[in-house]
Amino acid sequence: MNIIHIKTQHSLHKSVFIGLFCFNNYRQRLQVDKTRSIIPVVYTWMAVSDHRTFLMATLITIWGIRLTANFHRRGGYAWPPWTGDEDYRWEQIRKGHYFKILQNRYIWAIFNFIFISFYQNFLLLLITAPSFAVYTITKEPSCSKENRQSLNVLDAIATLLVLTFIIIESIADNQQYAFQEEKYRQIREGIELRGGYKDGFLQSGLFSIVRKPNYAAEQCIWISYYLFSIAATREEVEL
Repeated sequence: MNIIHIKTQHSLHKSVFIGLFCFNNYRQRLQVDKTRSIIPVVYTWMAVSDHRTFLMATLITIWGIRLTANFHRRGGYAWPPWTGDEDYRWEQIRKGHYFKILQNRYIWAIFNFIFISFYQNFLLLLITAPSFAVYTITKEPSCSKENRQSLNVLDAIATLLVLTFIIIESIADNQQYAFQEEKYRQIREGIELRGGYKDGFLQSGLFSIVRKPNYAAEQCIWISYYLFSIAATREEVEL
């Protein structure tokens, strides 16, 4: 068994272990939201084998630290660990607002085990696939040195794009956080809500341009991340 197969098995084993960790009791808060910004960081560092994969892991670490800090300030982490905040939509799903059958605790347990705990963690492994693709290129004997590209202009473009979208995501999250804090302050103090506060969602700043700029930036981060795996191949990019 070569090193590629071993690395793949280790990654899958970790994904299964994390899935088991995230699976919890019907009445407990879901754990998957707590790991979403951490697990991709672990996967990318597992794939470090050269300067490019080190750069990739560093960028995702920046992404992970920022996203984890944002989740923490919203109350996402608490002790004991099965408490804390979770995405409000999980509670709506748990109550059967979308699918009545999920009100059954046994059906919910199956849904939690398969879709929430395992499938979503497997997706976290898949979004870091470019790191493992580059790792394979650097470690696979059939990939000769002539087929391996050193850091090049496409890596620079990918780095710039990833950092740019992290900044955009940060700005959007800060705008959203400030809006929600002010909205709930007005609610607590009995102030009549007006404008966007009455509507319940932010409509200024980046949110006046895109309905969900933080989500859009998140998707762009991982699309840009894919460029690293292209940069690692033999084909050169002509600009």
